[in-house]
Amino acid sequence: NVRLVGEDVVERDLLVPAGYRLGSLEMALLIAGGVTSLPVRRKPLLVVIPTGREIVDIFTEGVGQLAKGRLIDIDSYTIASLAEDLGFTVSRRPVALTRDDVRQRLTEAVGEADVVCIIAGSSAGSEDYTESVIAEEGTLIFHGISLMPGKPAMLGIVREKPVLGMPGYPVSAVIAFRSLVKPIYEKLSGQSVPRRSVTCLPAAKIPSRMGMAEAVRVNLINVGRRFYALPLP
Repeated sequence: NVRLVGEDVVERDLLVPAGYRLGSLEMALLIAGGVTSLPVRRKPLLVVIPTGREIVDIFTEGVGQLAKGRLIDIDSYTIASLAEDLGFTVSRRPVALTRDDVRQRLTEAVGEADVVCIIAGSSAGSEDYTESVIAEEGTLIFHGISLMPGKPAMLGIVREKPVLGMPGYPVSAVIAFRSLVKPIYEKLSGQSVPRRSVTCLPAAKIPSRMGMAEAVRVNLINVGRRFYALPLP
């Protein structure tokens, strides 16, 4: 009996608009308004499928399996972490070693996932199966984008689910993921993912190719009140 009626919340006030990400303060406001339950969107599920006979998962196989010609599976764990940072629920599958493995993992994944990311197999090697498997199981929308790193990336639709082929080179995989998967997440979740930016001056010449967007990784150096971008090799 020390506050005026309706000082914080008035009947028929809009407390939280549709599509809003709930935080601690929004939860407090809803409780103050007597709201104990409301419908929310579930987190979209992204399934990651690593591929390649040369790939070693050191968490399951151990570092001792790194014989000549074999590589540590970096990409699938990196992509899974990036997806979780965006807001996805993530399921990472065992490494697909053969064409049949890729097809089986894909058909299983599209039955439950909202988005599927197949790692590697997107170039033109004799055992790069991703493009042909996507085309056989659904529709290939594109293979190759005017972006470096990330050029070999591809997108297809299988059973109405977006399926992306990520390049095997880790930096390319990260750039392609951020360029292609982020807008898909925004569409599925109804959320706009904020992007931080800073104005800076190049500390060295940055050549680029005609007709190709290039994502240049840099170190930012703060000198006085200006940022300078030093390109990484």
